Amino acid sequence: MALLRAQKVALVEQLTSELEASRISIIFAYTALNAKANLALRDKAFEEQGKVRMLSNNLLRLILKNQKRELEIPEKQLAIAYGFQDEVVAAKMLSDFAKETESLEILGGWIDGNFFDSSAVKTLASLPSKETLQAQVVGRLHGLIQGLVYNLNFPLQQFAYVVRAVEESKK
Repeated sequence: MALLRAQKVALVEQLTSELEASRISIIFAYTALNAKANLALRDKAFEEQGKVRMLSNNLLRLILKNQKRELEIPEKQLAIAYGFQDEVVAAKMLSDFAKETESLEILGGWIDGNFFDSSAVKTLASLPSKETLQAQVVGRLHGLIQGLVYNLNFPLQQFAYVVRAVEESKK
């Protein structure tokens, strides 16, 4: 169903404000995406506190123009995915879905206002999640602290053994 001009203006304003509030936005082309796969993609995005919108190329041009962003838009069916939380999770979700269905092509995106091409988005998707990185840092810190405690305790322990040996030799 075709949108009226007023509806298009309202949609562009709404999406522009949502994209400005988002931390990541990724533009992708889709081909032969059936309704079941489309629903699955939207559900995955919703679980990761993001959104996916299928748009006409003209609306996408208007939205990018409102945000003062530029991208060469090919004549394909395009959509935009955007997230409000972790950038890596959003990129990974879309990249994994593209591998599963083989019907998505990532064109590029913006992370905190900086443009990244498709290869940079795929590289971002290969990074571990925020929770995994935090766990790795905590594990490293735990190992360093444990080593520090051992190195501080070892001379005192050796000194105690020497004092004990001197005490026993005097008896």
